[in-house]
Parts: sequence; structure tokens; C-alpha cells
Amino acid sequence: MSNVRQQTAPMPYKHHSYFANARREQRYLLPFVCFSCRKVFRKPFAREARLCPQCRGLLTMLNRKFSAPKATDLRQWRKVALLVEHGFVFHSVYRSTPDGRHTRAAYPKNLAEVPAFAAEFASQAIAKPLGAAVAGTSKLVRWQMPGVA
Repeated sequence: MSNVRQQTAPMPYKHHSYFANARREQRYLLPFVCFSCRKVFRKPFAREARLCPQCRGLLTMLNRKFSAPKATDLRQWRKVALLVEHGFVFHSVYRSTPDGRHTRAAYPKNLAEVPAFAAEFASQAIAKPLGAAVAGTSKLVRWQMPGVA
């Protein structure tokens, strides 16, 4: 008697490996920021908008590289809000070098550097971050890249 099982091709949609694994989708906890409370909540990725558990305002999802400033540091929170408003959610931003290579650029350290940074890297900005409300409506938008309808 042999302990070797016969290998047969699984039928489509009958085997669990054909479906998305919920654990893989929630591998990282991402920062969801409330700018009115100046708090960050680490939650799994969500396609729908989330509400702040304290003030019921919209949370904005940022990249997992984001490091929150202290709640009392208003200047840094204004800097973060202005960067998000310009479409920078703390994803990697690259600067071209004369020899054709790309090097990672550092995010601005203070509020005064934000306009120059936003102008230089406008092509790498995300049009509307998750959770951003469309002006004048209560409709929420999802991630949108520039030039994509």
C-alpha cells in the first residue's frame, strides 16, 4: 500500500487557493489620520471611508511609512494636512539625477518647505486620498491617480 496521493488538477472555484485570503489583505495596519482630533488609528486596509471613533469625522488613510507628530505640535500637523491636501500621503517620492538614476527624496521638515516640495513633485502626487470628501457633497472618493478617470 502506497502513501502517495494521486495529484489531480483542482476544479476552478472549488479550491480555497482561488479566493483572496483575508489574512493577506490585512497584512499591515495602516495609519488612518483624523486632522480635527490630531490622532492616528492603525487599522487594516479598507476601501470604504472610515470615521473617527471620537469626533465622527472622516479619517484619511496614509502610507504605512507615516510617523505622527505629537498631538500638541500644531505646526507639524498643519504641515501633514497641507501635504495630504496636495496629494502626498507619505509614499516614496523620487528625484531624478543627471545620470538618469532616481534617488528617494526626503519629505519637508517644516511648513515653509511644503510649497516648494509640492511644486517639485506634483507629478508624483496622488489626486485624492481615501476619505477625502468631494467639495459641497457628502460623497466620498477612493484613491485616484492623476490622469486616470
